[in-house]
Amino acid sequence: MKKICIYIIVAIAVLSMQSCLHDNNDNFDLSAAERIDALVNESYEVLESAENGWVLHYYTGIDYAYGGLNFTVKFKDGRVSICQQGATDNNDEYITSTSTYRINRDRSAVLAFDTYNDFLHIWAEPDASKNNAPTDVDGWQADYEFVIFNISEDKNTILLKGKKWGNYMIMERLQKTPAEYLDDAAAIANKMSEGIGLMKYDDGEFTAKFLYSDGQYIITYTDADGNKQTLNVPFTYTDDGVIFCEPIELNGNVISGVVYAEDSETFSLKDTKGMTISISYDPVDVFQSGNWYLYMENLGEVAAAGLQSFIDTDKEVEGEDLDFAYIGTSKDGDYGFCFRSGGRYSGCTLFDVETEGADVITFSYAGDDGNGEWYRENDNLGDATDPFFNTFKLTTDDVYNPTYFILTDVNNENNVIKLVQEKTESIDEN
Repeated sequence: MKKICIYIIVAIAVLSMQSCLHDNNDNFDLSAAERIDALVNESYEVLESAENGWVLHYYTGIDYAYGGLNFTVKFKDGRVSICQQGATDNNDEYITSTSTYRINRDRSAVLAFDTYNDFLHIWAEPDASKNNAPTDVDGWQADYEFVIFNISEDKNTILLKGKKWGNYMIMERLQKTPAEYLDDAAAIANKMSEGIGLMKYDDGEFTAKFLYSDGQYIITYTDADGNKQTLNVPFTYTDDGVIFCEPIELNGNVISGVVYAEDSETFSLKDTKGMTISISYDPVDVFQSGNWYLYMENLGEVAAAGLQSFIDTDKEVEGEDLDFAYIGTSKDGDYGFCFRSGGRYSGCTLFDVETEGADVITFSYAGDDGNGEWYRENDNLGDATDPFFNTFKLTTDDVYNPTYFILTDVNNENNVIKLVQEKTESIDEN
């Protein structure tokens, strides 16, 4: 999928959600060393001036690959107190980890958390056994030293860049206590992750779909040349919505997040043109926003035969049982036929999707991920996926709260597939 484009110059402008970023022209009369010294001194003053501290929208992985989370950080007399979203004690009080910090002079001012902090540094541990990291050498590819890229004129927003891994991160002055902010952000996360699977922007000339998937939006649209484009956009929750890891550009407009509105199906975008986005209840959109499971008893003769071929060959060749299979989004953000075999091997056959109106959808083959390729070449995965490469009419029990979808092949009445929301322990169960 297409990576997010970097609009760093525009990003600085967009960070003026509360103000414009600071640009002191007088500094250009100073030498480089004097400018850095001035920024170091200003940074100490600004960091420690926040009565409630700051929220740091923190990201891990090269190009934000492993997503984001929130820390609250409060600086005082060379020490820093950090809370992490979700990290509470038995009384539901946020745990605080305290360490030291300093601002180093390098080619710019560098905010360094220079003694070990249980919340921050654990993400950078190279030993995966300590932090369940996805890599054995680089851990979560996470930073604890940050170049201070810029400070807003009103001193309420600081743009940082990870010194080692290069992700841009935003730090915002808290207008409430750390606990209040983290609680409010958690409440927004519950509402937006569980109740809003897909949103759509449509101005009559340009349409973009925002599909929520495990801490990121998968944004799809058709560009001016008629080509389908996809952006993977990691984000963190805020106390009023979400903020993207970096601003994106859609149809000439720069967007940095979404503002949640209680009891509404329409939300504002954090952008430069006052755009809004709405929850979509079109069956094709609702279907794509969830994961829908396959069970043998729910499949017509075409799909049932194909899935049985995959199950039997997987057992014969690999000695594995197929744990489950669904149409939806994989853990890597790929959309298609996803499965797990033998209790540990996950794979996905990628789908290209075309829609027509509110309830007609067409799937076509778009390749396989690594494990998917193996199972296609060795275990008849193609027999299970081929029945989906057709055009289907979608029906459901309740488009606002569906428990199943029925896919009826418009060209083959024997190819009827019922997919259900509930995941059970065996693919042979209904």
